[in-house]
Amino acid sequence: NAINQILHATERSSQLIERAKKLGKIISQDFNLTPINLGDSLRRSIDLVSRVHRIGSINTDFTISEDFHVFADELLDEVFVNVLSNAVKHGMSYQSPVEIKVEEDERRDVIEQNEKVQKYWKVSITDQGKGIPDEIKSKIFTRYLETARGSGLGLSIVHALVVERYSGYVGVRNRVESDYRQGTVFEILLKQAPPIENL
Repeated sequence: NAINQILHATERSSQLIERAKKLGKIISQDFNLTPINLGDSLRRSIDLVSRVHRIGSINTDFTISEDFHVFADELLDEVFVNVLSNAVKHGMSYQSPVEIKVEEDERRDVIEQNEKVQKYWKVSITDQGKGIPDEIKSKIFTRYLETARGSGLGLSIVHALVVERYSGYVGVRNRVESDYRQGTVFEILLKQAPPIENL
């Protein structure tokens, strides 16, 4: 009814304002990157999303040892919580759970006009939901974009952290290459770091 619609719109506006504040804070504040344990961050994020959305297990296809570290800070969990929340809301059922995979990746980065091979940990988060149309994929990390996946601010926060703050990469592709309606894969690449005790 009309009252419920008004309440829902009010709640959504409040969430949008909070996310806008968070995004502004992320962009404006100083930060210091240190080695962060990737497994700990993922486990905290999975636990939080599972409790908030009251779901069963999220499938994880990885074994993370204690020396899997990335250059990040205390906001790293925010990245995984945002992407996992999107995946759960738009793509999860008990027959087709969200899946997380972690693997090593390396890219040639240009640093001060010199090419350097940089090693990353790539976290892939896959859902089997209705997918994201191909023409929208390039825009989903744009601030304030209204899409089928909500306000876009959550993914703007992900981009601001991964790309602008951690100098990593974030992208999205179809789970089944030729058909976006078969689900979505978010890929987050974060620079590998030695454990703190090895610095």
